[in-house]
Amino acid sequence: MTSSGLLRNTVATAGVGKQIELEVWRHGDKRKLSVTLGAMPEGKDRTAQPSAGATETGPLGTTLAPLDAAARKQLSVPDSVKNGVVVTDVDPGGKADEAGIRSGDVIVEFGGRPVGSPQQLKDQWQKSSGPVAALIYREGRTLYVAVKH
Repeated sequence: MTSSGLLRNTVATAGVGKQIELEVWRHGDKRKLSVTLGAMPEGKDRTAQPSAGATETGPLGTTLAPLDAAARKQLSVPDSVKNGVVVTDVDPGGKADEAGIRSGDVIVEFGGRPVGSPQQLKDQWQKSSGPVAALIYREGRTLYVAVKH
């Protein structure tokens, strides 16, 4: 698959319980994976609601907040996730939306570098060109997405 949108569509049309083959790049190496698709957990609202005035508009068409103690608790982010910024809103059609980033995600790394604040993500975005890998913590799992510049 050549884009996160194509991956999202493939997963949506395959359905729960189906096995699909993926070819991924991890640290410069191409790997083939066989994955079985699962259902999204229901019932719990995983959208982050930061304290008033804590958000900042991000460069990817997002609103970002620091990963503080309240966000960690609400999103069940373990202490092993040392840093990151919380995505509190995603603009439809923006770079983050196209990459599959959603509200409640924690952006841990961007372009292979740790992210500790919304400003740091903005700075890393401005220094980058082409597709940029973002490491995301989402609901107990980490995943990489490619963000087109």
